[in-house]
Amino acid sequence: MELAPAAHRPLSLHPGRTLGPMRTPLLFLASLLSPFWLQAQIDGDNIFSIDQVISVNLDFPQADFWTQLQDNYDADLNEYIVAHLTLTDVSGTHAIDSVGVRLKGNSSYSHPGTKKSFKIDFNKYISGQNYDGLKKLDFSNGFKDPSCMREKLFFDVCREANVPAPRASFAEVTFNGVPWGFYTVVEQIDDQFL
Repeated sequence: MELAPAAHRPLSLHPGRTLGPMRTPLLFLASLLSPFWLQAQIDGDNIFSIDQVISVNLDFPQADFWTQLQDNYDADLNEYIVAHLTLTDVSGTHAIDSVGVRLKGNSSYSHPGTKKSFKIDFNKYISGQNYDGLKKLDFSNGFKDPSCMREKLFFDVCREANVPAPRASFAEVTFNGVPWGFYTVVEQIDDQFL
């Protein structure tokens, strides 16, 4: 038995079985579109999919919230305090109750004034709570980087070179309605990232 040239043989997944003439173009079309489906399902796209400056307001019910944040940091407790978050990004404005907030950083903590790096944990007080599939976000204060661009540019270059790196964006942050500063928002490196 003589076989037809490879270019004229039907696509076969199993010997003796072939895909019909309509299935081959459908599989080809599905393979072309699948990267778009995968991209549309990535957690955190509302914050990280495009370059934007998101708006973040944290409302703390405690009058002495700043003292509590600093005391927890100074005691090396990594303890969070509760806050109500209002976040505005490309998808709209979202109110999220009972998120955890704590200060973070080593050298960045010595930034003069009150603009300290911090972390938000959506899941800290309400189990399973997240924003756009993310459990945590890190906010970097741009210590010794007046442009606030170094961290984002580095992560973007890494990702372009197929080196695993977190995504980054920017945020204008207020605490209890008081402007707190311009921050780099960085994706948390955790089990979701890995």
